[in-house]
Amino acid sequence: MPPSRRALLLLLGRGVAVGLATLAGGVTWGFFAEGHGPARHARRSLGTRAEVLARVQASRQGFWLDPRNQVLVVRDPAVPVVGLTAVSLACTHLGCTLRPGPGNRRLLCPCHGSAFTFLGDDGRGTDLGRVLLGPATRDLARYAVVAVGERLFLET
Repeated sequence: MPPSRRALLLLLGRGVAVGLATLAGGVTWGFFAEGHGPARHARRSLGTRAEVLARVQASRQGFWLDPRNQVLVVRDPAVPVVGLTAVSLACTHLGCTLRPGPGNRRLLCPCHGSAFTFLGDDGRGTDLGRVLLGPATRDLARYAVVAVGERLFLET
């Protein structure tokens, strides 16, 4: 005797539920197994210490726009050992690439007009990346610049 329509629908519903639960479990496991979350740190290479410092020096203004990593690297004597700090060049509104404004006092978003702090009056990046003008509402992501041997890395 063939199963009733009700039994078939119940079986199909249970199969879908089990499949969704398995998928959700796999995604969750992959998320935690890959080390995502606040404890995860990834490093992106900036180059050798000599290369990075030469690029910062070449600007004569104490910063380097790194197009490969989409960051702005700024000389900051307040940072021990390396003396550099970095901030993302992606606007926190919709991700457009920021550009230095006149006099390097602001980072400007060419897409929607957001503005962020750049270099202070002392020429240092101590207040770097704070939102000044919307539509962006969050400050820019800041990255530590760390040295491993003679190479410098962004720690994200």
